[in-house]
Amino acid sequence: MPHYMNEDRELIVSTVREFVENEVKPVAREIDTSDVFPLELFHRCGELGYTNINVPKEFGGSEIDLTTFSLIIEEISKESATLGMCLIAHAGLAATAVNYMGSDEQKAKWLVPMAQGTSVGAYCMTETTGLAERSMWSCRAVQDGDDWVINGKKIFCTNIEVSDYFVVLAVTGDTQPLVTPPSTLFMVEKDTPGFSIGQIEDKVGWRGSSTGILNFDEVRVPAQNMLGPLHMGATCAQTALFEMPSAGACALGIAEAAYEMAFNFALNRTVGDGQPYYMYFESMRTRLQEMKLDLEAMRSFIYNVTTMIDNGEIDAPIAYMMKAYCFRRAESICSQAIDLHGGLGVVIDTGVERLWRDAKVGMIGGGQYDNLLDLAGKLTGMAALAKQRA
Repeated sequence: MPHYMNEDRELIVSTVREFVENEVKPVAREIDTSDVFPLELFHRCGELGYTNINVPKEFGGSEIDLTTFSLIIEEISKESATLGMCLIAHAGLAATAVNYMGSDEQKAKWLVPMAQGTSVGAYCMTETTGLAERSMWSCRAVQDGDDWVINGKKIFCTNIEVSDYFVVLAVTGDTQPLVTPPSTLFMVEKDTPGFSIGQIEDKVGWRGSSTGILNFDEVRVPAQNMLGPLHMGATCAQTALFEMPSAGACALGIAEAAYEMAFNFALNRTVGDGQPYYMYFESMRTRLQEMKLDLEAMRSFIYNVTTMIDNGEIDAPIAYMMKAYCFRRAESICSQAIDLHGGLGVVIDTGVERLWRDAKVGMIGGGQYDNLLDLAGKLTGMAALAKQRA
């Protein structure tokens, strides 16, 4: 048994596999082709306890930790990366922000239904200038009496067509060129006047995850909807610490599915004399073993990081790098799986091309590969300089 597994996690993984086989697998392709959010499956995940990562029991949680959540995401993503990423956006981002930044009153109001999976959450941060250009962000919140008024736009926000609660990071201080402006988290509830959902993007992968634009036109929210201290929204580092490793687990699930499809294809298809492709073509064996090697490296990386975080060891640069690394390897594994299927690899009915599309989106969604490495490098450099000056 791997170091990160125990009897409780083995039981949970077994239950997830049964759920995936019986309820997710039969509709996975339909989710992809219809591009419709799998709301019934999401609520079912709530019933099974997959939406309450790190939530205290008094607010409806089972205190499921990051390692266990990542195991759940890995298994679900073998059949539907869409459902896996919807859960990450909800639990790893939106609910985590409420859990760490909210007051007890806010948690009772918003976190309880989110933990139970009866309400869907979205985390809204990205703007058209991108994650790396926060100094140019324009979605602002200005205080007006007992309210805050939000104006602007957010893009590439996930779960938005079905969300009840939107955690919004808005600029709340003066902006200066090349300087990250002070920002604050606010909870915006659906149907708030002036708040509207814009275009839903027609993406190459993660189809059905309902990713798109949010518009804020004189959106007035009460002061009690502020999450955490004023100007401290960007300090909610826990969202990245829970999003990045679980996203890596999504990449692992995608890659595992692609490897299994390619391996079984090579093992069961035969040449003229009845010998399996796998035993006849040395190149197929070599490439499949390289894919397996990458899988095991990803697995070790992911669950070492999740164990560290569960033990209270915070290393944000490693978390950023892990997500970037895992999706790059997943994209490579899925691409090779297509190659090894030959002509069938590009036939939609085979299913392997959907895995590649989901892996490709993962190299950008949630943080583009180069940007994540750059962020990790900046954090590493800042820490090293601070140590030198101490």
